[in-house]
Amino acid sequence: MKKLIYYSIIQFLLIFMISSSLYAESIKISKKSWYIPDTIKAQLAGNLGFLSLGVGYFTFNQHLETIFFYGYLPEPISGISVHTISLRNYIHPYMFTFYKSWGLSPYLSIGINKILKDDTKPKYPDGYYNNYLGSFISPAIGTRIFHNNSDNDLIKAYDFYFEVGTIDRYLIYYYVNETMEFKDILNFSVGVSLYF
Repeated sequence: MKKLIYYSIIQFLLIFMISSSLYAESIKISKKSWYIPDTIKAQLAGNLGFLSLGVGYFTFNQHLETIFFYGYLPEPISGISVHTISLRNYIHPYMFTFYKSWGLSPYLSIGINKILKDDTKPKYPDGYYNNYLGSFISPAIGTRIFHNNSDNDLIKAYDFYFEVGTIDRYLIYYYVNETMEFKDILNFSVGVSLYF
């Protein structure tokens, strides 16, 4: 069963990457100085913290979006306060316009996350992944619903997004632990983006 899941994920990713020529509509972003970001994001959950904020830029005709996030998980939720930074890349192979200035865009994302506080090191049983560095890789897939806002000079577009992801450590656990189910390694997040 696990091999079927691995092959399905690989096939999905290949199809996702190859289909980048199907770009119908893009988010309207104005030309500006290089140091002014193209987008800001606010995200709830998703292995970045309870709430995270990010700024970023588009490249390659808006097919690649790079975002720097800061995330915070407060002590009342987790027992300790956790601060996280992340550098994430979003690959947008295509966008579909479905109603005037509204569109839909699936994406693939991968990030490198770093926990900034040392006391988050977990205690692993023998035989489990013990190479804890406070850093992890976090792949995800998601979709966004965007709206081009041509009436506004400052905010050119906005979107709402939903994504499903995991982290490298969970994938290793899933591979070595026969009793773990695939749903156990997934996380979900929602967010909003503003484009300038």
